[in-house]
Amino acid sequence: MSTINTKKLTILENGTLKNGSVYDIVELAPWHVGDCTALHQAIIDDLPAHQKNYILPKTADYFFTHFAGYNGNAILGVVIDGRLTAQAVSVHPSFRGMGIMNRLVGHWIDHAQNLGREHLLAEIEIHNQASWGTFVTNGLKLVGIGRDPSDGAFVYNAHELTSRAVAKRLTPAFNSAACQIVSAKAFITQEQLFDDGYAIVAWDRDKQVVRMAPQ
Repeated sequence: MSTINTKKLTILENGTLKNGSVYDIVELAPWHVGDCTALHQAIIDDLPAHQKNYILPKTADYFFTHFAGYNGNAILGVVIDGRLTAQAVSVHPSFRGMGIMNRLVGHWIDHAQNLGREHLLAEIEIHNQASWGTFVTNGLKLVGIGRDPSDGAFVYNAHELTSRAVAKRLTPAFNSAACQIVSAKAFITQEQLFDDGYAIVAWDRDKQVVRMAPQ
């Protein structure tokens, strides 16, 4: 990967991680496609065999197409010591567990709000608790389980109105009325409740349960 000069980019946030590393969160540019591709593959390579389907492989063409897409398309990244260490919701193994993904999802929501986007949408592999938990923490709801046609993986469909997600972050309280508490791994029960109009609105990492509420 090349050295990234953040002075030429839009810096959304900077600070210091708990390990002492100084970081910048930036909007990446099309000339960073090589860095994006290399980091994405490095993250997949580091995963154990049973987790490699958590992340779909992506080529340079995928990133070029993303940058060339709908007006406002962007890839947010974290740069540490001139190196890309996180992008979108993928974090280099050396920097996991430091809250980077949470910061990136927060800026993703801000980016959508600034562009006037009304809806937030994401697909997350159902076993990837770190990822879907971060989206729920930032105000999105898991509204169903589907199958990714590109690789056959089962994924949660996450959605929320941008305005509501922003409001939840400002007032982090969830409505507990008529909620169902379900094991985070009870996918059949979750799917039945999705069909009945429920959505996952919160989760407890320690107890490994999710809260599902009628919508």
